[in-house]
Amino acid sequence: MNKIVERITKSKALLAVKDSFLSLNALTIVGSFFILATNIPYNPINDVLQNNFPVLFKTVLPHMADSFYLFISIYVVISISYFYSNSLGILPIQSALISFFVYLVLTPFNGVNTIYLSSDYSNSNGIFLAIIVGLIVPRLIKWLLKLNISVKLPNSVPKDVSDNFSSLIPLLCICFLLTAVNLTLTNILDTDIYAIFNTFIDKPLMLFGTNIVIIVLINFGISFFWFFGFNGSYIFNSVMKPIYISLSTQNLESISNGEVPKNIVTGTFQSIFINLGGCGSTLALIIAIFLVSRNAGIKKIAKIGLIPSLFNINEPIVYSIPIILNFKLFIPFVVCPVINTLISYFSMKWGLVNMTNGIQLPWTMPIFFSGFLGVGLSGVFLQLFLLSINTIIYLPFVRKMGKEEAQNENSLHNNSGL
Repeated sequence: MNKIVERITKSKALLAVKDSFLSLNALTIVGSFFILATNIPYNPINDVLQNNFPVLFKTVLPHMADSFYLFISIYVVISISYFYSNSLGILPIQSALISFFVYLVLTPFNGVNTIYLSSDYSNSNGIFLAIIVGLIVPRLIKWLLKLNISVKLPNSVPKDVSDNFSSLIPLLCICFLLTAVNLTLTNILDTDIYAIFNTFIDKPLMLFGTNIVIIVLINFGISFFWFFGFNGSYIFNSVMKPIYISLSTQNLESISNGEVPKNIVTGTFQSIFINLGGCGSTLALIIAIFLVSRNAGIKKIAKIGLIPSLFNINEPIVYSIPIILNFKLFIPFVVCPVINTLISYFSMKWGLVNMTNGIQLPWTMPIFFSGFLGVGLSGVFLQLFLLSINTIIYLPFVRKMGKEEAQNENSLHNNSGL
C-alpha cells in the first residue's frame, strides 16, 4: 500500500493537476462570490439589492462572474501546462502558451464575418480536454527537446533569446500533428474533438463522479487512509477534484441562468456536508467528548481543538487524542462520512434540501455559514441534523474509551500501590 500511495502522491502529472486547481482557488472563490452576490439564497434581500442597484447587480457583477466560469477551461489548460512544464524542467511560460494555442486550434470557432469562441467549449464542458492538452503538450515538447529537435543558436546569443528559439521546431511539429488530427476529424470522421471527448471521456467521468456508490466508497476511503496515517483527501482529490470542479461549475451556470442546479454531488457538496469539522466529522467527536467523557486530558484536547474544528482544521484532534491507529474510534471515524454522504444525497434527491449552488467556498468556512452560502437555510438545517447524528454515533465509542482508560488508570494506580 505504501508503494501505491507513494506513486500516486509523487506522480508529476497528478501533482500538476493538483497544483493547477490550487492555484485557481482564489479565482474560483472570488468568481463564486460574484455569482453569490447576484443570487443570494434569500429572495427578499436579492430583490432589494437588484431593484436599488440594478446596474451593479444586473450588469457589472454578472459580467465579472461570466469572466470566471465561462472561461474556466482556458485557465485550467494554461495553469496545468505551466506546473507540469516546471516539473519536467522545460520553460513553463512558453509551454503554457503553446498549450493554450493547441487548445484553441482544437476548439471549433463559430461565425462567418465575425469569428467567436463559443462559451459552450470554454466553460466547464472543456475542462477535461484542457487537462489532457495541458499534460500532453509539455510531455511532447520535452520528448522533442530530448531528441535535440530544436533550433541551436551560438553561445554568444543571450540565453533568453536562445530559449525562445528552442521551442520553435517543437511548435512546428505540434502544428503538423494538429493539422493531421483536424483533417482526420473534420473530413473523414465528420466530428470534432469536443464531440469525441463528450462521448468517451466527459460523460463517463460525470457518471462516475455523480454515482452515489462511487462517492460513498471515496468518502469511506478518505477516512480509511487518514486513519492509517495517509492523507486520504490528497490521494482521492488529486483524481476527483477536476470532476467536482466541473460539476460545481455546471451548477453555477444553472444558477446564473436562473435555472435549478442539476448536480447533487459537487465540490461544495463534498466540502460542507461530508466531514463536519474535518475528516471523520471530528466536530461531532468533540461534542461527544464534552457530553460524556470524564477524562480531564481528553477534555482539554477537545477544548484546544474546538475552535480549529469550527474552521475544519482537525489536526489537534487527529494527532493528540489520537485518532490515527486508535481502533476504539475507527468505526465512527469512517462511518460518519458515509452516513453524511447518504443522508445529504437522498435529502437533495427527494427535494427535502436544495442542491448546492456550486459556489466555491473556502474549505475553512465555518459550519452553518457554509451551509447557508452553499445551499441556503435548508443547508444549515441539514448540517445541524448531520452533526446531531454524528454526535450520537460517536457517543458510545467515546463513553467506552473513557471507561477503558479509567480502568487502565485504576489498574496502574493499584499496581503502583503494591
